[in-house]
Amino acid sequence: MSLGLPPVQPYQGVEKGITAEDFQKGLNFAVGGATALDLSFFEQRGIPNLPPTVDSLGNQFNSFNQSYSSICTSSPPKCKDIFKSSLFIMGEIGGNDYNYLFFDGRNIEELESLVLLVVNKIASVILELIELGVETLMVPSNLPIGCLPVYLEFYKTTSNESQFDPQNGCLKWLNQFSEYHNQQLQEQLKRIRVLHPHVHLIYVDYFNAAMRIYNAPKDFGLVEPLQVCCVDKNGSYYFPPPCGGAGTIVCDDPSKYASWDGLHLTEAAYELMATSIINGEFTFPQFSISCLQRNTSTQLLQLQ
Repeated sequence: MSLGLPPVQPYQGVEKGITAEDFQKGLNFAVGGATALDLSFFEQRGIPNLPPTVDSLGNQFNSFNQSYSSICTSSPPKCKDIFKSSLFIMGEIGGNDYNYLFFDGRNIEELESLVLLVVNKIASVILELIELGVETLMVPSNLPIGCLPVYLEFYKTTSNESQFDPQNGCLKWLNQFSEYHNQQLQEQLKRIRVLHPHVHLIYVDYFNAAMRIYNAPKDFGLVEPLQVCCVDKNGSYYFPPPCGGAGTIVCDDPSKYASWDGLHLTEAAYELMATSIINGEFTFPQFSISCLQRNTSTQLLQLQ
């Protein structure tokens, strides 16, 4: 579904340096596999086998801020106008922070203690953006990780039947953890709205947009909601997912699946979610698609 916006280019792909015009067209400052917290946090916790490309939300903001500073010092009024008319998307971020600890076998108490650190980091970057003049932000929730096949596989030998939701086959306690993160995130957004009532801060409920699909997959043409479309040559999948590497095997019809690689969703599932979100079904406050179509500039600071 088109919003009349041009494709958002990655900021590192801009040749000859970023200009104000690039900001106006939209830029993506996301880094694959990024975390909300800095790498040093996970190193101090003794998390093994961290990929060398782990980047943080703070690093992404620093990249954005450097570009902002180099451009906007020469043309402050133009930057101010661009920022006021732009839609900034903050996230989804935080999922990888939890992935690294969950898949290292950490207990739920340690994971729950991490939530406020993650949410506070997200809030701090939102506040910094507001200080720069940003007035419209979308902040997505985390997804229901209890429905992700990589989690179902990881915990299958330690879970009993009562821990699975009979309606959809998802692990209830993992989804409750995702909901805890989302509740804390919404509390932070409420506080920011009080401090900055002129800012349009839109919470995007990825969790329930996805649960609608998992609860009734056949209504949306999906026949394998908890199965993985892309696996390795042995038929297995793992974290990080192997898709794109040598020996990858892809299912015949990805449009029938909700999960692409066990951790990420398929284009079909994302399209279903995006359509419902754009229509305002899973946003607070609700917004009209016409509001987005009037914005010609989009900033993404993080992709899932």
